[in-house]
Amino acid sequence: MLGVYLALLWWVSAHAQIDPHSFANLEDVRIRHMSLNVTLDFQRQKLAGSVTHTLFWKNPHAKKVVLDTNGLKIHGVEILGNDGAWQSATFTLSAQDPIRGRALVIHVPYQVEKLRIHYETTPDGTGLQWLPASATADKKAPFMFSQSQSIHGRSWIPMQDTPAIRITYDAQVKAPKGIRVLMSADNDPSAPNNGSFQFHMDQPIAPYLLAIAAGHLKFHSWSPRSGVWAEPAVLPRAAKEFEDTEKMIQATESLYGPYVWKRYDLLILPPSFPYGGMENPRLSFITPTVIVGDKSLVSLITHELAHSWSGNLVTNQTWQDFWLNEGITSYLENRIVEKIYGRELAEMEQVLAYRDMMNAFRTEIPKAEQGLVQNLKGKHPDDAWSPVVYNKGQFLMHTLEHVFGRAALDNFLKRYFAHFKFQTITSEKFARYIDQHLFRPNKDKGFGMAELNAWLYGPGIPKPFKPPFSARLNKLEHALTAWKSGALSTPELKAKHWSTQEWVYFLGQLAPKFDRKRLAELDHVYQLSNSPNAEIGLAWLPLAIRSGYTGAQHAVERHLGSIGRNRLILPVYRALTETPAGLATARALFEQFKNRYHPQTVQAIAALLAKAEKEQMR
Repeated sequence: MLGVYLALLWWVSAHAQIDPHSFANLEDVRIRHMSLNVTLDFQRQKLAGSVTHTLFWKNPHAKKVVLDTNGLKIHGVEILGNDGAWQSATFTLSAQDPIRGRALVIHVPYQVEKLRIHYETTPDGTGLQWLPASATADKKAPFMFSQSQSIHGRSWIPMQDTPAIRITYDAQVKAPKGIRVLMSADNDPSAPNNGSFQFHMDQPIAPYLLAIAAGHLKFHSWSPRSGVWAEPAVLPRAAKEFEDTEKMIQATESLYGPYVWKRYDLLILPPSFPYGGMENPRLSFITPTVIVGDKSLVSLITHELAHSWSGNLVTNQTWQDFWLNEGITSYLENRIVEKIYGRELAEMEQVLAYRDMMNAFRTEIPKAEQGLVQNLKGKHPDDAWSPVVYNKGQFLMHTLEHVFGRAALDNFLKRYFAHFKFQTITSEKFARYIDQHLFRPNKDKGFGMAELNAWLYGPGIPKPFKPPFSARLNKLEHALTAWKSGALSTPELKAKHWSTQEWVYFLGQLAPKFDRKRLAELDHVYQLSNSPNAEIGLAWLPLAIRSGYTGAQHAVERHLGSIGRNRLILPVYRALTETPAGLATARALFEQFKNRYHPQTVQAIAALLAKAEKEQMR
């Protein structure tokens, strides 16, 4: 039996060259439409039912369909015969691959138009989180949500889980009475909440953009095409915090062309959501940690909205080209922030992004991994999420703006989005297109393919590059210098009304460790350990831990116990693991809180602790 599994694994590996993170035999056959028919079982925490795939055959001789799965129970496969009747098909599951999961190989007697898979999810799946009512804001009903990116969609739907294809889909979902179900499709706020929901997505999307959520949800409308879903206890604050969403859509349209996705709604998820946001078409998933009351963190919304052009409309073909999604989007995000909230805020956020990137280059990311095009051989595609693809990608675009002028770059991007609309592309295809439409017509600017390749494949930040500058943060730097020298007292900083960005910059300049007595004084005057702002917590808590300031211990426990967003909690756990005592504390807190975290977060923290334990044993 082991020999059969190994032979099968070799076969699917040999036929998965387009995307190394998918088993799918894309050169033979591709899914073009998906029909989902499932029931949500909150008591057993599983999704069960069937998915019907409509196929497009590319190879006239192929008689296999290879799909991606991970942690699914496959109960049976059917194919639609020429007589219009469904009949059973034979299938095989490969041995478990540590990154890709298990290949589902379906054998067909001829090239059928449709096949149907009966299946259910299992607790091992990393793409769904099921929360009891006690873990929600209202504590009235359970909650469930998906996170399919990058390759976690295969843990709740057997499919070709790769951004190399695009699909349309429809779905019928049954849920307990009183539970509202939403998907990355046409969500109708007036649809009856009767336990049965139907969805249609008639625009082709990459499979990682399939999304589902269910819970006690209400809706607030800002405009005929935008609004926000949230639990009733959260809805008023979310509606106020993100009330500029329609303005953001209009601002982006004025720069980069029409918004084509019909609606743009937000869904505020429970705090266990492992990311800041997820750009699911028509329904961006959003963390509640950005609801701070002063709109200082709404750039997250501009980022997810910008994905409607960069990522959702024009998509990276494989995850090694992830910068095409995230780097260009981060640039668009900054431009929208500037247009809505002003250049001062946009400049501060550029400076913070630049500092994060340079710190990562110095301390975390080896030179061989600093190119925009990522080498993910033997790695999970989630490993591509780093300051390289986000921030270096953003600064490539800022450099192009500086070299060619803002108007020229805007015109290029508008043309780029229109030309590759609803397509997936590689970095090489992007390079050929920008060479033809921006570099060659402007040869006198001195930036061409050689310079672009240095960004795509080389380390660090190539020249030419103009580092970002913020007059407001530069002024803060002078105050910081005076405070560190003792020329300015802590109250004289007058920091009570600093923005989130100013606090993050100030505390970052004290990191990785600082005099604990000065930190205690700072905490006493400005109550940093009591701040409800998780971004300030991210800047403050690792600094306090590494500096040995024990006055923040209660804040560490509150932060790790109330938030599940990876970016906000992993650095805190990492700071704890740097000493034997801290590692013991980290282990204890993880055991206490891990049932509140998303499966992807649990995996990330467990790996971090295991690595720290191994290093301390040396």
